[in-house]
Amino acid sequence: MRFSIIGVLLGLMLLAPAHAHYIWVEREATGAAKVYFGYWHRGIVEETGGRLDNIQAAIVLPDSLKVSAERRPDHIRLDTTHQGDLAVVEPIVPRAMRQATSVTRTTLMARAGRSEVKSLLELDLVPDAPGSNRFTLLFRGEPLARTRVIAYGPPRWEKSLATDEDGRVELETPWAGQYLVGVNHAVEEGGEVAGVKFDASRYNLVLSFSVDEGIRWSEAD
Repeated sequence: MRFSIIGVLLGLMLLAPAHAHYIWVEREATGAAKVYFGYWHRGIVEETGGRLDNIQAAIVLPDSLKVSAERRPDHIRLDTTHQGDLAVVEPIVPRAMRQATSVTRTTLMARAGRSEVKSLLELDLVPDAPGSNRFTLLFRGEPLARTRVIAYGPPRWEKSLATDEDGRVELETPWAGQYLVGVNHAVEEGGEVAGVKFDASRYNLVLSFSVDEGIRWSEAD
């Protein structure tokens, strides 16, 4: 049986959410947002003067949003009064993977909020209804079936799930507080950016939202 090198690498990249840095967004009551880089589920936050300097948070969605950015010691603060869902896109310069000849382009994405039933990003978790624990995972508007989803809860709780054949997934939020949901999607899609050619593309999404009161599936039914 034959396997392409790209196919094997794509398979390995599907495991990345638990091991790779990601960005996430935390909202303030005023509507302002804080963009972090690191591992929320491990309590690791990168700082200015270090690896946070690799993150610019220059692309903020929706496009109509007026935002001013200020770099703080451990995050980038986006000053806005927007109360709806907000998303940040961080394209990473393509680089060769370790012990491989393939070059992968990674795009980090973060969405804060589940109040709007519409897609903001290429890879997005869209709630069935405002505040719902049921989501549809979309990639460029099309559902992604049988895709791994990792949920992180307030006490650094972690649970691995998968979307169904229609790209839908239901989350459990047992405690009040902040939740993060991570998804990784890799495609054999090459190209060139800033003079660097790449063979594959990886999209990493982290959805964040807060709940006032914990709820389990059995309580929601």
